[in-house]
Amino acid sequence: MLKNICLVVLTLLAWDGYAQDSLVGKHLVAQTGASCKEMTDGGCMIYTYCVLEFETDSVAVYYNVEASCTPESREANYRRNGTNNKTYYAWSLQDKTKLHIQGWPEEADLFWQNETLSGNRVFKIIQ
Repeated sequence: MLKNICLVVLTLLAWDGYAQDSLVGKHLVAQTGASCKEMTDGGCMIYTYCVLEFETDSVAVYYNVEASCTPESREANYRRNGTNNKTYYAWSLQDKTKLHIQGWPEEADLFWQNETLSGNRVFKIIQ
């Protein structure tokens, strides 16, 4: 799906505690792609974001696309809100350090240590 991964380390802000309950209700976002479209009268920077919404026994994963264009009227052509295309996966926190999202093809395991979740993205809490 998205092959252009921009970031290597996953950092969480304000994650209190190691228990699985600490993720319930959290929404995290990571930039997963950036591209430039050059046009004769301007251009667009297009950014793709992966969003994780943690529930008690599942995590919803979806992708949003934002655009910054000149002229601004082009932005609507590239923006995509993925909230209607959520995919749900089971998740668990094992040994207080390993976050496993079962069946997620892009990132199956993430590691939590010293308030850093490492994988191939940087997620920040947005809610």
